[in-house]
Amino acid sequence: MRYLIVLLGLLFSVSALANTSVNINYVSVGQHDGPGLSMSLPGVKLVANQSLTGPYSIRYSGIWSKSTANEATFWDSNVDALVKYNLLVPNLYTIAGVGIGRTAMNTYGNFDMSAWNVYAVANLEYVFNSNVNAELTSTFGRDFDTQLTGYNTIGGLSYSFGVKGNYKVGPGFFTLGVSYGHMPLTTQYDYHLTTDQFYGGYTIMFG
Repeated sequence: MRYLIVLLGLLFSVSALANTSVNINYVSVGQHDGPGLSMSLPGVKLVANQSLTGPYSIRYSGIWSKSTANEATFWDSNVDALVKYNLLVPNLYTIAGVGIGRTAMNTYGNFDMSAWNVYAVANLEYVFNSNVNAELTSTFGRDFDTQLTGYNTIGGLSYSFGVKGNYKVGPGFFTLGVSYGHMPLTTQYDYHLTTDQFYGGYTIMFG
């Protein structure tokens, strides 16, 4: 976690060089860990993007959610290095890159999970006009250093898919999106972590 905080600090320290955007959302995380282990956790999602020289950018995203009724918490934090370029089709862009992140959860007070994840990013963005754009998002990678209370863990293919839209309201953009993610945990009892996220929020531009 320490390196994520350092990278986030660097992200904002270079804000004088280029544009920065901050997106704050309410998020509902549907968490499914295996047979009989499903719940919904409300929380906050933060996405900060720092544009660098040319098509390059650095992005931090974090989710913090909690359910008091289920004695559960979910935390997800990621840093991505991205490049955005046009696909020779008007208004259509690819956003590609690599990222690293960490996911952790605590359920019912004694069921703990944590894992690191390295992945590739492959997104498509279509800009309808200056007020509206939409983006298909995807990541593919592998989790490692996976830990699960009382079980032998495995690393394996992790992936996510999603779609989001942005509509200009006032000085920024209203954001609405949904995503699905999967991460293997252990072959015992078919435990794995799948999440479905529904979120909505507002993006503010600086610089």
